[in-house]
Amino acid sequence: MMRQLFAVTLTVIALGMNACGKTEEQAPEKGPIEQMTEEVADEAVRRIQTPIRQARDLQEDSRERLDDMEEQTEE
Repeated sequence: MMRQLFAVTLTVIALGMNACGKTEEQAPEKGPIEQMTEEVADEAVRRIQTPIRQARDLQEDSRERLDDMEEQTEE
């Protein structure tokens, strides 16, 4: 009885692990609508992130200038 329970449990675990492991070959190809949606989303992310990156760069430059000015006043 214990062996049967162990065998069933082992089989269920093996099947579960096999079902979870998908490779790229098993993934369905994207349709034209999904491709366009992904392209539009990527462009939207790029347009949102660009000004944020620019603002962070500006902030970093300002901090560096402020540090330089503080060093000069200390001398």
